[in-house]
Amino acid sequence: MTNAVRWTGTRRSVQVVGLKHQTLRSRSRLEHNIVEMAQNPLAVRWPHDDPVVRELDQQIALLQERTLTDDDSPDDLVKRRLDYVGIRTIWEVRHKLRNFRQILGRLSVLLSGKAHGGTVRRGISLRLLCLLLVASSDDASEETMLDYLDWLDIGREVEREREAQRIWKACLAALEPTGGAA
Repeated sequence: MTNAVRWTGTRRSVQVVGLKHQTLRSRSRLEHNIVEMAQNPLAVRWPHDDPVVRELDQQIALLQERTLTDDDSPDDLVKRRLDYVGIRTIWEVRHKLRNFRQILGRLSVLLSGKAHGGTVRRGISLRLLCLLLVASSDDASEETMLDYLDWLDIGREVEREREAQRIWKACLAALEPTGGAA
């Protein structure tokens, strides 16, 4: 018999069959990991590789007239950002990005200012999405934006308050129906 995975009725249980010389404990761990991969794809899939993320990253780079470069952020930082705003699966990433597609573009332009050229890192759409979700939460305020930046230890501590204020204002302008246009 070849190695196989057999779903046992629900996505919450799986049975690995045909593995030789495997202890009950390691078989159980493998079965648990397979279920975890099915229920929580962000645990095993780098969100920057998702086609929706790649497309939006490219559009944002074009809006800013910049070149898209690889993101060297550690995987756990991306996951922490997404966890903070309650996103756990690649499906949720896609859903939120599609809902905020136009707003993400406006926010990227507002935050980049008038500067053009240079580079923007892959995954920019995920970073902007998290900022928008913090800014549109039920308890949203400049203070919650500062808490987010503090929690992720983003930027220099002495500049975080001013940066939180700048991001907060840009998010509010991007979320306005007119898109922050005067």
